[in-house]
Amino acid sequence: MSRIVIAMLFGLLIFSFAGTTAFAKHDLHYRIEIATSDSAALIGSLESLGIDVAGRHATRGTVDAIVSASELRQLRAMGLEPKIIGSSSGRGVPPGYRDYDTILQLLADFETDHPAVARNIDVGALTGVGNTAEGRPIHALKISDNVDEDEDEPTIMIVSCHHAREIVTPELAIYIIEQLLDNYGTDPEITAIVDNNEIWISPVWNPDGYTYVFNVYEYWRKNRTPFSSGYYGVDLNRNYPYGWKGPYSGSTSPSSDTYKGPFPGSEKETLNMMALSRNRRFAKVLDFHNYGREVLYTYYLSSAMPTVMENYYLAEATELSTEMNYYGYTRKASAESEHYQWQLNDLGGFAFLAETALDFQPDYNDALAEGPLTWPGIKWFLEHEIPIKGHVTETTSGDPVAADIEIAGINYTAGDKHRSGGPEGRFHYFLPPGNYDVTFSATGYTPRTVNVDVTADRSTLIETQLGSGPALTVTGHVSPGETIDLSFDYPAGAGQNYLNGLSLIDTGFTFGNGIFFPIGVDDTLRNTAGYFPG
Repeated sequence: MSRIVIAMLFGLLIFSFAGTTAFAKHDLHYRIEIATSDSAALIGSLESLGIDVAGRHATRGTVDAIVSASELRQLRAMGLEPKIIGSSSGRGVPPGYRDYDTILQLLADFETDHPAVARNIDVGALTGVGNTAEGRPIHALKISDNVDEDEDEPTIMIVSCHHAREIVTPELAIYIIEQLLDNYGTDPEITAIVDNNEIWISPVWNPDGYTYVFNVYEYWRKNRTPFSSGYYGVDLNRNYPYGWKGPYSGSTSPSSDTYKGPFPGSEKETLNMMALSRNRRFAKVLDFHNYGREVLYTYYLSSAMPTVMENYYLAEATELSTEMNYYGYTRKASAESEHYQWQLNDLGGFAFLAETALDFQPDYNDALAEGPLTWPGIKWFLEHEIPIKGHVTETTSGDPVAADIEIAGINYTAGDKHRSGGPEGRFHYFLPPGNYDVTFSATGYTPRTVNVDVTADRSTLIETQLGSGPALTVTGHVSPGETIDLSFDYPAGAGQNYLNGLSLIDTGFTFGNGIFFPIGVDDTLRNTAGYFPG
């Protein structure tokens, strides 16, 4: 199907589907596939109308959707040739999949069996947002070497099941948890990942909808918020603020299976994710969906991202897809107001959506096979160096500063935010290799610009200070097991004692006359003794 034909169909679809009340009841619905030569365009057209797109099969050149009988007739009347490949005929969830109560018990067992590195967290209790509409808690497992502490280290979020019916994804999250916990202390790579990161993994972010899938209706997609119209549920992956008002952000009708909610962030699930993310400032986010075996990146509109960053994220998504054994399949988002897009836009996260598996609700053994298949890519994602990271602090007190971070020549137009924050003033910034002028600014402080070289597969460290007092900036490359070359930019008149006041955390090495120091993985520089005039 050409792009021209799809554009013509778009107008017909608007006319044909206007005023429909799809999914008002649990009447018989069909899972169909439509052959096309331009799946991205077809998906975008269907998504913009609130059609429930299940996924695409890149190698077969098909797009799957779930439609009512009347919608099926309308599609055929417009000249499309949908093929029925399944129906909601009461077959239920395939045997073997674990329900929500079982998953909650698993998370509790993980904490019991690995108390030094695993903690089962009630997210709503932590954030203060609370439970879901039906009173269920959302849980995540926090994995870190000092798990009871909020350490000053990169944070990572892996989340499954924003969409209730995508029951493959919790099994994949559980597999990742098992790999990290079972191999910690014996596998050096896994041990380093856990020791040097704070990892949050939530197998089910939509517990009400997931429970409904198991007990009532296996095709249910949304959560279970009731509305006065008599309809239930919001599509959680169309409820995030970025892009919510856009034309491809889902349906405005509560009857639709892609209903985006009465306002952005209307749902407890969405608010919990936003509150947790802003608190922990996730540097990397991977959101699992089903299906298609491809990685989605950036925003629906190409113009929303600077070209250099669009190309960067395409290359990174392709590498992630390749490492996951997905043959490098990627595509841009076909909708707006999605979770990973909000993470990218609001917190500057290294955020992607992975469409897992090659079928919708496959046999359980096929779901279990997705874990070993994708694990190399998951490990690549966890180990991926953060191109620029560090801290911004106040020159006199050493207190953290919430600073805006700008890169000369990279101009965002969609409100993307890059800031330092949290109790340590920590920041991260993902961008391709090159030489950059990085400017840190905050209200009440004099801006500071630092020139840095960013190289592939190594982190560039920037420790900088803002304020009226003497300012020190330290830059360098940080890589596991290497000696690093650090450059110091400190006030005129400061003597050797200024450098002696700095030390490397967790190593015991103190700065002396040289600038070459052996370090471990991701050690950071901190001013532990303050400023000493020379």
